[in-house]
Amino acid sequence: MIVFGQIIELIQWIIIIILLFFMSYVFRKSYEAISANMKSEAKNSTTVEIGSIFPYLRLRTITDKIIDLHTFKFSGSIILFSMHGCSGCEKLYPHMNSINDEFSSFQVVSVMISPLKNLFSKKEKYDLKLPIHHVELGEMHKYGTHTFPYCYILSSTGEVINKGIIQDKEGIYQLLQKSDSNINAIG
Repeated sequence: MIVFGQIIELIQWIIIIILLFFMSYVFRKSYEAISANMKSEAKNSTTVEIGSIFPYLRLRTITDKIIDLHTFKFSGSIILFSMHGCSGCEKLYPHMNSINDEFSSFQVVSVMISPLKNLFSKKEKYDLKLPIHHVELGEMHKYGTHTFPYCYILSSTGEVINKGIIQDKEGIYQLLQKSDSNINAIG
């Protein structure tokens, strides 16, 4: 009977060792996959610098209209990036219509990273009048930011003349003031 008990205990230890090797293999492979994915995202990530052309000059709104960011109807474009679940963005949403009204010489566009149903509820809740472009989280690397709320100021030709984190209208005023000096430095 003692030999049988020792064999059972030996088998249990063998199973435990095999499971530990298997778990370490799985963790190592998942770490390698995550590392490869992060390297791939970093390689595919767009860097949008001041003086460069914004990567997407035509955006489709959630109402299926096309927003042309290369337009001479306006002095330029103000693009407001926000994300579902971002507390800073929640503070910005109630002011988006007044931003749109106050900066009427600019085309003000909201780019929201959110599940589509949440995006429509935000639009309703805050009665947003400005055009809204929907982006999935996995597409954010194309726009050169992962910080929210974020703002790009574009010229009428689609050139980035300033960018930065904002919290309110004052942040946009500051970006626009700096934009004037950026235009002089670029031009």
